[in-house]
Amino acid sequence: MIRQKILLVVFDLDGVLLNSKENMKISWNLVNRKYHLKINFSNYFKNIGIPFFHILKKLKIKQKTKTYYKKIKFTYDTTSKNDSVSLNLYKGTKTFLKRLKDKNIKTCILTSKDIFRSKVFLKKFDIKVNKLITPEKIKFPKPHPFALNQLKKIYRIHYSNILFIGDTIHDYKCAKSAKVNYAHVNWGYGKNYKPKIKINNFLDLNKYFIF
Repeated sequence: MIRQKILLVVFDLDGVLLNSKENMKISWNLVNRKYHLKINFSNYFKNIGIPFFHILKKLKIKQKTKTYYKKIKFTYDTTSKNDSVSLNLYKGTKTFLKRLKDKNIKTCILTSKDIFRSKVFLKKFDIKVNKLITPEKIKFPKPHPFALNQLKKIYRIHYSNILFIGDTIHDYKCAKSAKVNYAHVNWGYGKNYKPKIKINNFLDLNKYFIF
C-alpha cells in the first residue's frame, strides 16, 4: 500500500477533537424543558454534524415566531458555554496537533458548531490551528464540499494531499464530494456509514499517510 503525503489536515471538532456529548445533552435537555418540545436527546443527537437550525428543521420544530429558532439557539448556546466543565479533549489530540505543527503541516477545523462557542472551547483547551471554519463563515455548510474546495484554493494544495478527519456521514460526504482523503475516528459519534479508513487513535493514521 502506497501512503499518501499529507500537507493539510482538516478536523471536525465535536466527536473528533472534543468530547462534547454530555455538554450537548445538558444543553438540549434545558431547551426541551423550556420550550416544551418533547423531543428527547437521542433524537437530537442523531442529527448532529449539520448546523443547529438545520437540525431544528429536521426535527420538525415549527417556527412559532420569526425569532423562535434564534431564541432556542440562544438558550442552547448559553447553556453549552456555561457548562464547559463537562467537556474534555480526546486522548492524543494535543500530541498529534503538535506533531503536525512541528512538521509544518497546515491544520484547520471545519465544524458545524457556531463560531462563538468554537472559539470559547478552543481557548479553554489552548488549541491553535491555522484556520477555524464555522457555518457563519461559509456559503454552504457540510456536507457540501464548499469549505474544503475553498481550502484547496487558499493553500494551493492538491486534493490528494489533504486529509479530512471526521466522525459522521456529513463529514464523509463532504470529503468524498471534494475528493480529499478521509479518515473516520472510531471514538466519534457517527456509526451509520462505511468509510474505507477507520482509526482507533491518531497514530493509526501512519498506516495510510505520510506526515
